[in-house]
Amino acid sequence: MKKTIIILSILSICVFMVTPALADDLEDPDPIPSGSQSTSLNISNPLGGTSDITTLVKNIINFLIILAVPITAILIVYAGFLYITSAGNDEKVKTAQKALIWAIIGFAIILVASSVPTIIEKFLSEEATTRETTQYQYIA
Repeated sequence: MKKTIIILSILSICVFMVTPALADDLEDPDPIPSGSQSTSLNISNPLGGTSDITTLVKNIINFLIILAVPITAILIVYAGFLYITSAGNDEKVKTAQKALIWAIIGFAIILVASSVPTIIEKFLSEEATTRETTQYQYIA
């Protein structure tokens, strides 16, 4: 029963943290202009101002980082809670240590993933600029 309450409280905290980010764009909730009999429909781009794949990937990764920071903090607090309530039991201490290690590893993976598009972009741009045509002369 305690596990269920803890899981539900963590999920509700996560939902409350994400809700303001989802309700960010409140310019015009009705895409159909009022007073117009036209059949045209104005729909804004849900991806923001993205026009290429690299910007889209960067936006997705930035969203994941924004989402991962509070989740990591919650998991670290949860691992601390497990450690404090272990009461010296070796199995519970090991469970708390594993929870802490996996929270840190998960956050490190998210941080490494944030640099992948930049690395790929730099690699591809350097390859395009360093590739030159070399002409060889035959000397008899």
